Amino acid sequence: MSKQQRIEKDQRRLALMEEEYAAILLPALQSCAGGFWGLFDQGNYAESPNPMLRRLVPPEKAVLLQRGDEIESLRAQLVMEPFQLHQRFLAYCGMYGPNTPGEPKLAQAFLAELAEKSGEEAAT
Repeated sequence: MSKQQRIEKDQRRLALMEEEYAAILLPALQSCAGGFWGLFDQGNYAESPNPMLRRLVPPEKAVLLQRGDEIESLRAQLVMEPFQLHQRFLAYCGMYGPNTPGEPKLAQAFLAELAEKSGEEAAT
């Protein structure tokens, strides 16, 4: 397999991985916007010694973090910019504090941001 063929194979794999990431993230955001907490882990539930609190973190979060890391690694191999969708997800996960909106409002804001971005892309 030539280097060009390997690059093309990796690019196809990357495109599939990014589509899968979005397919996991969007329903998770919609669920969170509907009132289910834990996706952004504002309460640090994932780190809690209490198993009942750890259960509040949806399994999609771990999948998103793992897939995001895999995508970032493959993008680095292909000398591409970071995966913006994952970077935004991590940014939203990092939002916490006394004046930060709750997770459902953060999820609504993230969904609005994604809708605006897709509207801009459609107009282009």
